[in-house]
Amino acid sequence: MDSGRMTRGTRRVSAGTILKAPPLASATGARGFRAVALVGLMLGTAPASPGWAQSISVEPIDAEVIGVETIGAGASRADPIGDLISAVSAPVQAPIAVAADPFRIADVAVDVTAANAVNARERGLVQGRLDAFDRLLDRIVPQESRAAMPLPSQSQIIDMVQEFSVANERSSAVRYLADLNVKFNPIAVRSYLGGAQVPFTELYSRPMVMVTVLQQDPFSLPLLWSDPDPWANAIARQLPRDGLVPMLVPYADLTDFALLNIDQVLSSDFDALMRFANRYQAGGVIIALAARTIESPDAFQVTLKELRSAGSSFETTLPPAGSGAATIQDALDAAAAAAVIQIEENWKRRNMIQAGIAGEIVAMANVASLPDWVKLKSQIEQVPLVSRVDLQAMTRTRVQMAISHAGTVDQLRSALALQSMDLGTVDGLWTIGPARAAVIGLAPGTAPRGPDAPRVPDMSEMSLQSTQMDPQ
Repeated sequence: MDSGRMTRGTRRVSAGTILKAPPLASATGARGFRAVALVGLMLGTAPASPGWAQSISVEPIDAEVIGVETIGAGASRADPIGDLISAVSAPVQAPIAVAADPFRIADVAVDVTAANAVNARERGLVQGRLDAFDRLLDRIVPQESRAAMPLPSQSQIIDMVQEFSVANERSSAVRYLADLNVKFNPIAVRSYLGGAQVPFTELYSRPMVMVTVLQQDPFSLPLLWSDPDPWANAIARQLPRDGLVPMLVPYADLTDFALLNIDQVLSSDFDALMRFANRYQAGGVIIALAARTIESPDAFQVTLKELRSAGSSFETTLPPAGSGAATIQDALDAAAAAAVIQIEENWKRRNMIQAGIAGEIVAMANVASLPDWVKLKSQIEQVPLVSRVDLQAMTRTRVQMAISHAGTVDQLRSALALQSMDLGTVDGLWTIGPARAAVIGLAPGTAPRGPDAPRVPDMSEMSLQSTQMDPQ
C-alpha cells in the first residue's frame, strides 16, 4: 500500500462541534442513553459527510452493545468526559465464537425430487452428505490444490461421514427438503487427503476486524468511516462465511472514530490497530482498500493488509474486480466477494499441512498436581494437528511430555496459540504454558530452527530442573 500517495480522508471540525452517532443494532438488551455532546470537542475529527448532524444529540442504545457508555433511566454522571474517554478502550462485545470443529458442516440445504417421497428422501440424505463434503473441501483445501485433486467416489465420501442429523424436514409426494448437519471423521479425512497428496489446514483463525477504506476514483482521497459506506456494506453482505477466518465489520460509531483514523490506517500504525482490534476482542485487523485506478477506471482494485497481534503482517493486491458492473455498488460487491475469498485462501496457504510432514517434540510444563496434568493433557490432545501426548516423566511441579503432531513445529505453535497455549523456549527447552497476551494468531515462521532449536532434555534432569515457566 503506497501510503505516500494517500492523504487524509477525514475533515477537521471546530471545537465544540457535536456529532450524532449512528444507531447500533442489537436484538435485545436493557435500554439506556448515550451522551455524545462532547465528542467533537474531544476528537476534533469527523467523517466528511453532510448526513452528520451538528447539534446536541442524545439517543437510546442497547446496554448489551456498549455497556460502558450506558446511563440507566434516571441515572446521572458526574464525569461524562472521563466516562467517554474510558469507553474508547473498553471491549464492547464478546468475540465471535470460533467453531470448535472444522470437520462439522452445518445447515446443508437439501431439495430433491424423485418418483416418490421415499426415493426423494433417500436421494436427499445422500446428496446432503455429498454437498457437505464439498463445503468441507472449500473450507480446508486451498483452491489451487482442490482443482487438481482426485475426486473421491460417493461411497468413499459416505464412509468418511462420522454422523449426521436432519432438521426442518418437509416432503410431498415427490419432493424432499431438509437441512443436514454433518460431522466428518477427522482421521478418515486426513487419511484420504494425505493419501492423495493434497495439502490442507484445519486451523481456525482468531476473529479479524475488517477496516474498509474506499477510494472512489484515482484522484480522490481514500475515505475511512464514510457515511454511507458502500464498501463496508459490500463486505458485510459477504459475512458470515463458512471458512476458517471469522471476519466482522465494525460498528463505525464514535468510539471507533476515537480509536482509529485514516492516517493510522494508511501508515499501518500497529499499536492503534491492535487497540482497535482489542475493542472487538479480535486477533487482529484486515485493512481492505478498494480503489479505482487509472488503468481500471470502471473496476476496483483491492489491497488487503492483514496485521495480527503477534506482530505478523501479510499484504496481497488482487486483480481489478467489477468491470462492466451496472452500478458502483455492484462493482464493490464483486470486489468484496473476491476479497473475502482471498483472505481465506491466504490463511489456508500459510497454515496448510503437506502430506507426510509430521513430527514430535519433547516439552516441559509446570503442574501443581496430577489432576492438573490430566487437564493439560486433555487440552493439548484437543488441539488440531496433535495426534498423541505421552507422559515421559513427572515431578511434584513439572512434567515432561512427548507431543506427536502433523505439520511443522511452527504450525503446532499456531494451533496451540489459538487454543490459548504458548509453545515457547526456556534455556533451550520447549515449554508449554498459558498464552501470553501478545501470543494470538501466530503465523508460521516464528519458531527457532536448525541449531537454534531447543534441545531435548535428558530424563535425569527432571528432578534437577530449576527453570520456572512464566505463569502469566
